[in-house]
Amino acid sequence: MKTRQSNKQQKLTIELGTEISIQPEWSDEKIKAFTIGIKPSSYIIINTVSLSDTFNIIKKNDRMIVRYLHSGNIYGFRTKSLGSITIPFKLLFISYPENVEVLSLRKSERVTCNIPANIVLNNLDHKGIVTDMSSGGIKVQINSNAISSYNNISLEMPVSISFPLPGLDGIQTFKGIIKRIDRDAISLSLGINFSIIDPAAKTKLDEYLNLIVDF
Repeated sequence: MKTRQSNKQQKLTIELGTEISIQPEWSDEKIKAFTIGIKPSSYIIINTVSLSDTFNIIKKNDRMIVRYLHSGNIYGFRTKSLGSITIPFKLLFISYPENVEVLSLRKSERVTCNIPANIVLNNLDHKGIVTDMSSGGIKVQINSNAISSYNNISLEMPVSISFPLPGLDGIQTFKGIIKRIDRDAISLSLGINFSIIDPAAKTKLDEYLNLIVDF
């Protein structure tokens, strides 16, 4: 479900190195750029690797729209150019926004958690941690050193996950499909969409998620 809301923020949720899109009001072009400096409530410094002439001709007080992606949401705000420098690099200073619009791209709210779980992959049991969840699925992290079938895991593979659910007695088991795989040297993270959920567990899961989101 996509939702839009407008928030007044003292401090913008954006990090250094974030990829952004800037669009001057007098142009239809969206220019790829990156944040390289921020002074809250004052200004943001951006740079671009784009060869676009549009970026190079932005003048002081030109108004523009900035958009960027963060945690499954698209953030957007209007700003204006405060000036630029060209040596040693072309840097643009823009005003810090007062109003920010947020467009959620997630189908359901996702919350961070840390719940021990048992995961069955290729008929083998593995211990892991559920690191976030929504009404439609979860993200689970597994120690890759303990997975003998590490290289045989693939997208669309069926998986069974069991973990305790707050507010519901006992261990709940969910059937799902692997939709994302992230590997590194020590762990394997799986994004799993639920395929079969007991109605009672689904109700409690939604109640738990709504409570956390409201809080």
